[in-house]
Amino acid sequence: MLIRLFICIIFALVVCVIITVTRSFQIFPVFQIGNNMYASIALYYGLIAYLAAMLMRAILSGIQAENEGGGIGRILTGIFIVLTILGTSILYFFGSQLDEYYLSTILNRYGENSFVLCRDFNANGRSTRADNEMPSDFTLVFFWVGGNNDKPFWAGGFPEPYNSMIPPARRVNNQSELTHVACLQTERIRVGSANYTRSATCTEYRHDMTVYILDLNGQVIRSRVFQGSQPSECPESLRAGSHVDINGNLPRVEQIVEWVLDI
Repeated sequence: MLIRLFICIIFALVVCVIITVTRSFQIFPVFQIGNNMYASIALYYGLIAYLAAMLMRAILSGIQAENEGGGIGRILTGIFIVLTILGTSILYFFGSQLDEYYLSTILNRYGENSFVLCRDFNANGRSTRADNEMPSDFTLVFFWVGGNNDKPFWAGGFPEPYNSMIPPARRVNNQSELTHVACLQTERIRVGSANYTRSATCTEYRHDMTVYILDLNGQVIRSRVFQGSQPSECPESLRAGSHVDINGNLPRVEQIVEWVLDI
């Protein structure tokens, strides 16, 4: 029984890690607990982990082992209820302190000027096809344009996957080493739609990304638009009165980093 319980918990943790690594935030719940994103994410992960654990419990137990499976199910339910309530409560009351700590870490490492350059970047009138030469010894950091750069990656903030792919020679250890910033701006583009009987509708969206490389004076050195993948087609039929948005994926992280580094 203990081995099965252990396997269920490990499986739940693996599912949560996969969701985080693959940035599957598109399936986050639309509700928020008192407008507190951290508490909402904690509740979301708690529910996903519980469902994953119960799924593995059902797989391991099978139809023939209801008694033992039921015991494991009750234990898992108790564990995940306690952990979810505890995690949600802690993040609900201490989320603002987490923001302040993470922001101070970002500013200390990359400097306030670089942070503000992307946060307040205005693309109006800026070229999306600039291609000036970069210095041979440039270093850089990725930030979202106007995004939640002051929040952790797992909370939909600082674009860690992009920064983690920067090779050591281009990586910044402190703000005095920084020469450029790469500002990432996403755009949702409507590429198709469908109307059905009884007021049902469907809309297809592609997600493009424009990358602006700026020097520390805010001048655009290089820029380019990367097209995201095409979304799946709208279904043949929908339930009456419903609406569905079908989204394509953002451009691959590797594609963008390779272009920025001119590999």
